[in-house]
Amino acid sequence: MGDVPLAAITARDVDRFKTERRMRIQAITVNKELSTLRAAMNTALRWGHIPENPFAGVKMLRVSERTAEFLTPEDLARLLSCILDDWLRDVVLFAVATGMRQGEILSLRWRRIDLKSRIVHIENSTTFRTKTGRRRSVPLNALATGVLQGRRNDEIHPDEIVFTYNGRRILQDSLTHAFKRHVRKAGLGEEIRFRDRGSGHGRDSRHVKLPSAYPPGGHQDDCRLVREKGLDYYDKNVVNRISLLTKSLKSLYETIHKYRRCNRGHRSPRV
Repeated sequence: MGDVPLAAITARDVDRFKTERRMRIQAITVNKELSTLRAAMNTALRWGHIPENPFAGVKMLRVSERTAEFLTPEDLARLLSCILDDWLRDVVLFAVATGMRQGEILSLRWRRIDLKSRIVHIENSTTFRTKTGRRRSVPLNALATGVLQGRRNDEIHPDEIVFTYNGRRILQDSLTHAFKRHVRKAGLGEEIRFRDRGSGHGRDSRHVKLPSAYPPGGHQDDCRLVREKGLDYYDKNVVNRISLLTKSLKSLYETIHKYRRCNRGHRSPRV
C-alpha cells in the first residue's frame, strides 16, 4: 500500500485510523471503511501476503438505532400533488403499495408478474441481485395492480422492463434525483428517501412506504434522466465498492504516514 508493506500495518495503526476517521465522518461510514479494509486484508492473508489480519480484532463503532418512520397518507398526498410525470407517479405509488426496493422496482420485468394471482416474483438475474440473494414473492394489492394495469398494453413483451421513461430503462440515480426534487417541492423532510438495496429499518430516514394503509410487500424482516445507456445496478454497485476500498486505503495510508513521521520527530501529531 504505497511504500508501506501490508505486513507492516499493525492493530495500533488500525485504531489510530478509526479514531481519526471518526473525527471527520459519520460512525456508520467509518464502519463501512473498516469492513471494506478487513475484507481486503483477509484476501491478502489468504494469498499469503501477510501473516495476520490487523483488522481482525477491530471493534465497530456503536451506531445508535432509531425507529424507522414512514410517509403518512397526508405526506403522500402532498408529494403526489407535486408529481406531474406519469412515470415517477407510477413508481412512487408502486413502491408505496408493495414496499419493494428501488432496484427491485426498476429491474422488474413483465414475465415476473402474475396479475391473475396478484403476485410479483423477485428473482436474481444477470443484471440484478436481491439483497438476500434469494427469490421471494410479493403480493399485489388493488393499488399496485391498478398501477400495473395502467402500464400494460397488448404489445407488451414478457422480457420488457415494467417501469420505463420514453421506452428506456430508468436509472437509479435519475429516479433518486427526481424523487428528492419533488420531496423538496412538497416541503417534506430531507430524511425522506427511496428504500434501496442497503437501507434498513434502523436508519434515521422515512421510506416510501405506508404500512398502516397498505399491506407490506414481502420483506423479510431537477428531474434529470440519462438517455444514453449506463451501468446497470449490479455493475454500478461493484464500481462503488471498489471506489470505497480505494478511498479507505488512501485514508489508512495517510494516517500511518502521519504518525510515523511524528514518531521520527518525537512529537505528537495534531488531530
